[in-house]
Amino acid sequence: MPLTGAETYPRVVVTTVRDQQTHPAVEPEEIRSQLARMLDDEVFRTSPRLSAFLRHVVERKLEGKTDDLGEFAIAHEVFGRDASFDSRIDSIVRVSARKLRAKLVSYYEGAGSSDPIRILLPTPGYVPAFEVNRAAVPSATASGNRAIRTRAAAVSAMAFVIAVVAGILVWIRPDTPSPASTAIVAVLPLRTLPSNAADGTFAEAMTAEIVAQLAQAEGISVLVPKESLDFEQSAEMSVDYLLEGVVVQSRDRLRLTAHITAAASQHLSWGDSFEAAVTDPIDAQRGLAQELSRAVVESLTGTPPPREGGPSTVPGAYVLGKASMNRWTEPAMQRSAESFARAIEEDPDFAPAYASHAMALRILSFMSSNPDHDRLARARASAERALELDPDLAEAHASLGGSEVFEHDWQEAERHFRRALEIDPDHATAHHMYGMLSLAATGRLEEAERELRRATALQPLSLWSHLGLVPILYFREKYDEALDQLESTGELAPGIPILDRFRGQVLIASGEPSSAIEELTRAWERTADPVDLGLLAHARAAAGETDEARRLVRRLEDAFDAGTRSQWSLAVALVGLGDDAAALEHLRAACERREVWALYAAVDPIFRDLRSLSGFRKIRAALNLHVD
Repeated sequence: MPLTGAETYPRVVVTTVRDQQTHPAVEPEEIRSQLARMLDDEVFRTSPRLSAFLRHVVERKLEGKTDDLGEFAIAHEVFGRDASFDSRIDSIVRVSARKLRAKLVSYYEGAGSSDPIRILLPTPGYVPAFEVNRAAVPSATASGNRAIRTRAAAVSAMAFVIAVVAGILVWIRPDTPSPASTAIVAVLPLRTLPSNAADGTFAEAMTAEIVAQLAQAEGISVLVPKESLDFEQSAEMSVDYLLEGVVVQSRDRLRLTAHITAAASQHLSWGDSFEAAVTDPIDAQRGLAQELSRAVVESLTGTPPPREGGPSTVPGAYVLGKASMNRWTEPAMQRSAESFARAIEEDPDFAPAYASHAMALRILSFMSSNPDHDRLARARASAERALELDPDLAEAHASLGGSEVFEHDWQEAERHFRRALEIDPDHATAHHMYGMLSLAATGRLEEAERELRRATALQPLSLWSHLGLVPILYFREKYDEALDQLESTGELAPGIPILDRFRGQVLIASGEPSSAIEELTRAWERTADPVDLGLLAHARAAAGETDEARRLVRRLEDAFDAGTRSQWSLAVALVGLGDDAAALEHLRAACERREVWALYAAVDPIFRDLRSLSGFRKIRAALNLHVD
């Protein structure tokens, strides 16, 4: 419940001061000279595409052709997209603009700090701005304005942290939109104060609970970023509001303080604090999240949601499972599966827990190079039980479609994926799995790419969706696009090992084995996964290092027993060495063992030369694909 006594505290209004100074005119020759200076710096020399992007928008602005700086025109003229370009499913311009803005900040904070001219790329849009650099002799007012502009989000968040620590309740006058509109709200992960008893796991679970409740409200669309989201990124994704909060614990009480910032104006538009006893952490979490969600919905739509039913019936372990599932690491996914299993124990008739349990097990299966048939069987059983309880549960159909893929029953897989998307056309995971598992494996690569792009459009900050698009582009032999996609994915989760693997695999196919060796060596050192070792052996062979490649093949054969030896990895290594007959035998064994990457034998460029051999018919037969 909200804390009492709020009327005794003053309202607080936080505004963003925008730079209203008039800068003297900057001559075109000065701007072109500044552009040349920037593009010659290391910050831009290492990014030829972003350099081309910057040069293009600057020249169009100087030519007075700002009407040509729309997303479609830039995609066509800078990035080579054709007339089929659709900005709703291809984010190349938006992603590149975000990177370019980051490059500009990096340049002007470093080598360009004393340059006489600043070239900026304001949001929204792609029309550059030019101004005289006053950084060398900033006035107090200009310095203050700049600080407020660049740190508005941090200041507003800190104000709430201070209010919590001091025990002060801050009330902020709501800025309510029309009830007829749909507000897009980005729910940022709740934070905890350092050394406070409320730990990150609790905050993570409460974030998931808030998302679950807000998602059911009329007039609100929820976006769930993995990390922080700044105002520039919000504008690019058409986010209306950012919801941020802090959880603190004092003895036996929990306090949740949250606020909403209007993304366009960067004004705080609502804020409140809530308290609950921690006799039962799950009940406290649910109660706080419910009160907060009701207040948010009322603030943004003018109509409070009903109190009855809804998420209050959701098992607590289910909420924890959903929170862990967002992290896309094997340990987190394992915790997620365990949480869903506990949720099933809490409520044996709660169909979504079975569906999510099946999905977590399915994803775990995809993360492993070796098939775990017991896990696959449990995933199928949970999905089937979910459908018994609720035949119209999209997630359950999608998971069962995945089970059929691993059994190579493509017709049944197609039926379940299509049914999932009939039930929920905007189910991002169903789009992802349909494209990645069913369409790609059977060679329908153009359709697969459409499905993966649809998934990324529905969940623009989902690591899984962005990562899934990489192998599709690789299978389609769009190697430059695959590398671009890897760079974009790396922004969501820098440093995860599978990025090194995919980058190495793409570099092999694009004829750069030496660069691939560096990537795959790093991947192997970090994961000890035989998939990485097999690819590394192939890259060594392609680079002419035959003896080293054969040594790695022996290591693949000796270091893993029959149960953990990756037949796919041996096939990859041997095809690199030109031993096609042995490669075919290992690839067939991988298909029969239901190894994950063997699903794509018919479309993977690394096996291109094998597909013309008569022995490849056995591979297609093992995958239950049409054999000519």
